[in-house]
Amino acid sequence: MNNKIRTSESFDSTISLVDLSLHSTEKQDQYYDIYQKGAVVACLLDIRLLELSNGTKGLREVINQLYKDYGAAKAFSETGFFDELVKRTYPEIADFINKYIKGTEKLPIVEYSLKLGIEYNNGTGIDSSKITPGFKVLENPTELQLKLRNAWIKNL
Repeated sequence: MNNKIRTSESFDSTISLVDLSLHSTEKQDQYYDIYQKGAVVACLLDIRLLELSNGTKGLREVINQLYKDYGAAKAFSETGFFDELVKRTYPEIADFINKYIKGTEKLPIVEYSLKLGIEYNNGTGIDSSKITPGFKVLENPTELQLKLRNAWIKNL
């Protein structure tokens, strides 16, 4: 995940994932970002879903339910997909979609990893030349952080 984060930061941050997917033929030089930033966004969405469900429903469960309801033979509406996702999850997911999938806001990697009791150092700081970006598991996570981390690990 660390490599995906670092790679995605080298792409144009003014292009949303939706815009990139809709205009991939014109933005071929940025298309690899779908695989990098897209994976990071999926990870953050999983964390947010687990947080909202108190650790009972992550991205995997939502995808499995979509597969059960639609399967390989019945397609869902591409234009209504985000509405369907919000309907199946939580109203707060609309905000996540608008900010990080449709929008171009900076991904809250530090904030979301802390929800799991994992510290992310993005390499910025007073003397960033000596800091290597990466993750570190906190030694004394809160009960809630540990619960969400265990739920998240189960969903990997």
